[in-house]
Amino acid sequence: MDLVSPFKRFSVCQLSPGEEGGRRLVLIVSPDEMNRHLVTLLVSPLTTRLRGWPTRIPIRFAGKDGEIALECIHTVHQADIAGVLGKVPSQTARQVARTLVEMFTL
Repeated sequence: MDLVSPFKRFSVCQLSPGEEGGRRLVLIVSPDEMNRHLVTLLVSPLTTRLRGWPTRIPIRFAGKDGEIALECIHTVHQADIAGVLGKVPSQTARQVARTLVEMFTL
């Protein structure tokens, strides 16, 4: 059975406020096929703390410079997403995909 999921790979989303509150932005990195069949999403946080690590992808989103922290992939329930704020540019999406492949290739 397919779920009807509005969540697409490379979308920037805001998580529902948790215990720490605040506005936590994440990038969906799970493939759309997974997003359609599971109630969970694989996401990586966006951070304004610039490290320049090989697992970090530079991004400018909502007027702020930051990085996508691919070393911090975690799973969230689709119900924990407060809203979709946009998508990353295709060049950034390609860089994320290349880095993920490199991270998980022997």
